[in-house]
Amino acid sequence: MLPNLRVLTLSHYGETPADDLQVTLSALCIKAVVAKDTEVQGRPVKQVTVLFMDSEPLELNLNEIDTLQLQSVVGSYGFLDE
Repeated sequence: MLPNLRVLTLSHYGETPADDLQVTLSALCIKAVVAKDTEVQGRPVKQVTVLFMDSEPLELNLNEIDTLQLQSVVGSYGFLDE
């Protein structure tokens, strides 16, 4: 992965298209990611809970590619020393 990547922008699917969001996260602050299959707006997505080192969890509905990218970034930073 890209060890110099500091932020990650993801597309969140809301209950309606008007609720869709672009979310940018700091990759260094993420502690863990939990994902499960669900359906939003008639499409299969992953309901993802992002656990941070120092704040409340965030729930997102992400497509498969964004979920894999988030998991890869968290995995990459898990091996770096602060």
